Amino acid sequence: MGNEKIGVPLKAKTTDDLESRFSHTSLADFKNNVQSAQIAYLGGTATEGPQQNSLSAWVAKNNPELDTQVQKELEAALTALEAVPDPVEKNMTDAAALAKLKTAQEAVLTSFATFEGKVLPLVKEKA
Repeated sequence: MGNEKIGVPLKAKTTDDLESRFSHTSLADFKNNVQSAQIAYLGGTATEGPQQNSLSAWVAKNNPELDTQVQKELEAALTALEAVPDPVEKNMTDAAALAKLKTAQEAVLTSFATFEGKVLPLVKEKA
């Protein structure tokens, strides 16, 4: 999501490649994507917290610091997306809005890098 759904339109500074450019719901779609990853990781919503049989619980058992890092990065990505002016489709020429979108993209990419670089190797090693 960080490179394609956010990165391509951000680089072009145009709405042409935004996920939902006609309905003006791209930002909501971005947030939903991150929330879906968070729900999958926690085994439920963030307000419910990690569930007993979740990936989060398994990571916490094997590497508690990594679990904390993943949860914080997912929250940081959502917080960064919340800061982007909505609808993003009407703000693709606004420098301040683009800066916030860039910050959100970086937060999403950080979370993805942690999953790919730390969580996945842990699962492969321990599972």
